[in-house]
Parts: sequence; C-alpha cells; structure tokens
Amino acid sequence: MFKICVVLMTIAIQPFQVNVNSNLAKAATNTNVKAKSTSTRLSITKVKMPWYAWRGLVVRKMKKTLPKYNSLKNLTKKYYLFTSDYNYLGGIYTWASRQDAENWFNEEWFNTTERKYGEKGEVRHYEIINEINYGKPSKSEGRFCAVLSFLSKDTALMLSEKDTGLLKVLTLKNEMNTICFLSVWQTMDDAESHLKKYGITNEYFDIPLILNKE
Repeated sequence: MFKICVVLMTIAIQPFQVNVNSNLAKAATNTNVKAKSTSTRLSITKVKMPWYAWRGLVVRKMKKTLPKYNSLKNLTKKYYLFTSDYNYLGGIYTWASRQDAENWFNEEWFNTTERKYGEKGEVRHYEIINEINYGKPSKSEGRFCAVLSFLSKDTALMLSEKDTGLLKVLTLKNEMNTICFLSVWQTMDDAESHLKKYGITNEYFDIPLILNKE
C-alpha cells in the first residue's frame, strides 16, 4: 500500500429532516476561517465498485444511508467517495476518538463488505494533527474533490485561501507515524491545477456527498 497524504474539506450542513434530500447539509456562505475541529481520528475506506453500477445509481443509494450515519454518536463527518478511476467507492470518516473508529471498523464490518461486494473492504486510519478551514461550498452534494498527497511541510504551507477552490487542509499522521496532508477542493479541476505543479503523486477522490455533524 502506497504512502499517503490527505486533503479534506469542511462543509456546513442543513439540519436533518424526514426526507432523504433534506438530510443534505444546509449551505453556508463562503468565508475564510481557521477553526479547530473536535475530531481526532480520520479513516478512509474503499470497497470494490459493482461492475453494473454507475455514479448516479450509487449516489442515490448513498443518500439512503444518511440517517444511519447521522445516528452514529461519535462520527463527526463523512465524505462519501469514489476513486478517480471509479473502480472503488467508500468514505472519508472523522471521529471523536480512535476507539470510535475501531469500534465501527470491526471484524463484522469487514465480513459484511466481503459478503456485499465480493471482497473485504480496505480501511486506513490517521491521527488528525491539525485542521485549517478556508471556505465552505454552496451545497453539500456535487463533485467535490479530496486529495491524498505526498507533500513536504513547506509545500503544504504553500496552500492557502488564495488557491481557487481550496476548502480544507488537514495535517495527518498515519499508522507508521508518517506525517501527511489531506486537502479538499471545490472541484477536481481546482485540485489538479494546484497540486500537479509540485510534481508529486496524488490520490484523487471524487466526493459526491457530505455529511457534517459538527
């Protein structure tokens, strides 16, 4: 498994109501703000995309799971994801504690993904060291982008509110104690136009849906 750095975003969300669409977050106006999150743990999951599925169909199914994840007490955010090649789907989760993450991604979770998708899902865990929020999107469903990158500390600090479409940067530490960075962008084009100039390998995720409970 390759080394990784992550890029993630912060998004204001609409109060949850009875129908599924109202479970999407309420948009907030764009504003430059640096805020400390209550989350301490981040997890990235990937499971095999069914061969017959397409993006729109999967997103509709993702929406139906919003009430389930909204009911998880110590889950603070979930960013639903597709890998850029659409071979895998999954999520970026932030948790109040390491124990919360480990309680959810237990043996039964792996067994369930194997039964449902034909192979066990993959989970990568990170400690959240720091989080900087630069902006908020006008909606919580769309084609946002999260990027897991190899960035030096100095390069990561070059990312700022001046970068078009940058929403969030998280400093993370993986299970091998390697520091990395996760950035979240308004669009894939915004992310690629800024990160490709550094000549580094990035892992891009298409983010169609965001659940924010903070």
